Amino acid sequence: MTASMSLNYAGYMFLCQVLKSNARDKIEASIGKRFHPWHRSAHLFPALSELHKQDPLTYEGERLEDDTVVDLVLSDEAIKNLADILLEELLAYEEKLKQPQNELNPVSSPIDWGTADRETFEELLYFTQRLGIEMPERLRSDAEALIVARQPDVDALILKQAKV
Repeated sequence: MTASMSLNYAGYMFLCQVLKSNARDKIEASIGKRFHPWHRSAHLFPALSELHKQDPLTYEGERLEDDTVVDLVLSDEAIKNLADILLEELLAYEEKLKQPQNELNPVSSPIDWGTADRETFEELLYFTQRLGIEMPERLRSDAEALIVARQPDVDALILKQAKV
């Protein structure tokens, strides 16, 4: 069986990055090589493999707008894998945000890692809720509020695509 889903290109890229990061971490944990290409073991990462095969870019270097709609078709195995990874990453980021800020972060870093982590957590929360993945009750109300807050943007994107 398969299921289809539509999302914007920015969302597609976010999911790909989460899945690639997760794959790198698992490869490093299992064989100790951080830079071993995930696609050599693509069968271990069905969601990443299927997303990668459906990349809407046809040419290297082509740029799509972030609000371009991407239609995907995923197998049940890929959907289960995606759900497991999103929940795993969501809970990891929740735990990371509970930790005190590391005072050893480079002072000259232009990146506010705390804000970046909160934004990633919010994106994970959004996708986890939108895909109907079961999550702990403590996160569900925040996820539902996030869906409501972003609905006008989703409606505007749908309207824009309908006019094209």
